[in-house]
Amino acid sequence: MRRCLVLLAALLPLLVRAAPTVHHFTFENDGFFDSDRYYTNGVQWSALRQPATRAAWAPDSWGPAYAEQFSIGQLMYTPADIALPGPQPYDHPYAGLLYGEQMWQFLRPDQLQMTSISLRVGLTGRPSLAEQTQKFIHRVLGRAEPLGWEYQIPARLGLMLTGERRVAIPALAAELGGGLQSRVAVWGKLAAGNLQTYAGAGAMLSLGKQLPPLLPPPPGIQNTLAPEDSSCLFARLRCTVYAGLEWRYFARNLYVDAPLISLRRTVRDTVAGVHLAWPASRWFLQLQATWRTPEFRSPLPVYAHRFGALTLGTEW
Repeated sequence: MRRCLVLLAALLPLLVRAAPTVHHFTFENDGFFDSDRYYTNGVQWSALRQPATRAAWAPDSWGPAYAEQFSIGQLMYTPADIALPGPQPYDHPYAGLLYGEQMWQFLRPDQLQMTSISLRVGLTGRPSLAEQTQKFIHRVLGRAEPLGWEYQIPARLGLMLTGERRVAIPALAAELGGGLQSRVAVWGKLAAGNLQTYAGAGAMLSLGKQLPPLLPPPPGIQNTLAPEDSSCLFARLRCTVYAGLEWRYFARNLYVDAPLISLRRTVRDTVAGVHLAWPASRWFLQLQATWRTPEFRSPLPVYAHRFGALTLGTEW
């Protein structure tokens, strides 16, 4: 395990190549919906540089470099009942990931197509520090102590490479009156690695003012790039409202890798959110809700899951 930590420490500095100018922090938790199970907590700090230096390996057909972002974060998963001290072989296993991620994005000159490539490197098991984090938070908040972390998934070095192609649909763009506009984007996604391997597709509707033809993904843990500060509703406040769906077909999902439960191949996320920005102060705030269909099968009941996210960012 010490060698895994040394390797991770050696890889992450290679992912950071330039000083970023935009920073944002995301806190994702199912406690927003009075829940404490499955994907229960995520935190991520991201640093974005825009415009970015073009990567030599990227084909010209992707367009000029749009942005480059480095993130560090932690993910946490638990069974439905964290008060049970023994193993729970028919429920979601305890799992954590401590990771670094580098993302590159490219936007064609017509602003109708964006290509994203991201590499995530992390550690599962005890080195993820998920056990210590959850116990500390529960102790501070006066909640029940989780008792089953000794049965979490084993420690290992995790890798995942993800590519996404996002395309605007100009035929579905509309002027709604009073300067309000709508934009529709669709995307396809492929991810491969020992953390997760899947194919995905999605669509998103965005509403605002002065919108570009294609909005980048909203900031967060799955989609990590902050939108352009361009949609304006009030003189000193810029805002975008969005809603979308994403379907993923899994070949592998390490977080539900347990002998007595089985992977659900198809999972759907439904998201809705609002992004607020104050240009004069260079701060932005985003609130997002996600509804996720069950990720595994078990002899016990397995429920759909809801969690919320709060992202706060600024430029300096």
